[in-house]
Amino acid sequence: MGIDELISPEELAATEIQLLLNKSAFNDTYEFEEGELIMVGVSLPKSAPFVGKMVKEAANVFP
Repeated sequence: MGIDELISPEELAATEIQLLLNKSAFNDTYEFEEGELIMVGVSLPKSAPFVGKMVKEAANVFP
């Protein structure tokens, strides 16, 4: 068929996302429901505009 290589955009995107997450500022990750939900933790400076706010209030800062 003359095909040397197959490219899967989904696999490339997943690999790139995994690399970015591994190199990001996320400190902790927690999996729930066998990986259906993943919660990530990050350290923020005290000057971040949504530190100390409830989720609803933070959503108003960054809609």
